[in-house]
Amino acid sequence: MNRNYSPPYRLGTEQKVAVATSSAAISSAWGADTYIIRVATTTDCHITIAASPTATTNHHLMPAGTIDYFFVNPSLKLAAIRVSADGTLTVTEVSK
Repeated sequence: MNRNYSPPYRLGTEQKVAVATSSAAISSAWGADTYIIRVATTTDCHITIAASPTATTNHHLMPAGTIDYFFVNPSLKLAAIRVSADGTLTVTEVSK
């Protein structure tokens, strides 16, 4: 897959979270009409999506520099935990 390709989506609300040694979640759930999110990370991390998420090293791995799109249910949150170095993870609500 070409990771430089960006689907034609409208970018919406963006939230950032510091990725560190313990699980951290975005501060607010995404909107009731959000079904797609864009996730970008500056560090290797594990992520999970839920109403009250707590990320562990058993969750989905996102390598540093990755930008990925996820189909999601509305009104949830994303949490992340680092692999070895602190960084930043950005979650952006997108729509078609």
